[in-house]
Amino acid sequence: MLASITRRAIIIFLLLTILGTAVFLFAAQYFLAHLASGLDRAIIRQLLLLLAMFIPAASAILVQRLLFHRPVHDLGWRLGPLRLYLQSYATIALGFIINYGLTWAFIIPTNWTLANFLDSYAPSLPLPTPLLIIIVPLLTFILAPIINMIPALGEEIGWRGFLLPALAPLGTVRAIVISSTLWALWHLAIISLLGFASVTATWPAVALSFFMLLAFGLWLSYVWLKTTSTILTAFMHATFNAGSYAFWLLIFATGSKLLIRSAGLAGFIVLVIFGLIGLYFLVRRLKLGFKL
Repeated sequence: MLASITRRAIIIFLLLTILGTAVFLFAAQYFLAHLASGLDRAIIRQLLLLLAMFIPAASAILVQRLLFHRPVHDLGWRLGPLRLYLQSYATIALGFIINYGLTWAFIIPTNWTLANFLDSYAPSLPLPTPLLIIIVPLLTFILAPIINMIPALGEEIGWRGFLLPALAPLGTVRAIVISSTLWALWHLAIISLLGFASVTATWPAVALSFFMLLAFGLWLSYVWLKTTSTILTAFMHATFNAGSYAFWLLIFATGSKLLIRSAGLAGFIVLVIFGLIGLYFLVRRLKLGFKL
């Protein structure tokens, strides 16, 4: 059972996060509708998505300090083992390779001329195609995961660093499932109003994104409980976000977004399989009496 102060802290955290997100999204929608247009709107939408990611962290820090009277570093400010960074990076990369391998084999072929990408996203970009093919993978696979860690920490501090251990008295599996479900549900409003991973906010896209996030959340939660490292889960989160854009958009710029992309059907299948495998090994490990 949850202690009364813990239950109160969880409720306050959720209220602050939900209400803060709602106010932010309504303000963002007004801004996009009245003050932004054309390409500027697409860029501003991405910046607003990044800002929204800091709301859970702000809520968690407020509750941690004002209600629990605990230091912020208790929210998981440790690096964790280096090997898990390498393993998680390789696993996420493998997921994208499988995803787009299936896309290439059964849905649409690759386009190494990048004509579709340049026509759709960068008609005036003054860079030759060969240089793009070199630069963008470097940005996607090396620089972007590091840069994306900053906004990813905004989510991980709240959902994994604060909420997950707060729910731990309910049991490990329950805490993981509940926190991951709430994290995925929180994204629904953001996805519906601002879009996600270049997927338009249709109901099928929202549903696919929800289950994809739920599966990813199960994995992130397992890793957090195993290491109590919010920095590690932020790196995993950032690596996945980085892979959802950039390089793959260059060579798969056409086709239904509900079939391809990280939040499409192919990515959904891959992540759900990964999530179920992770949940299976978690339950098996707990049944054998191992601690996380």
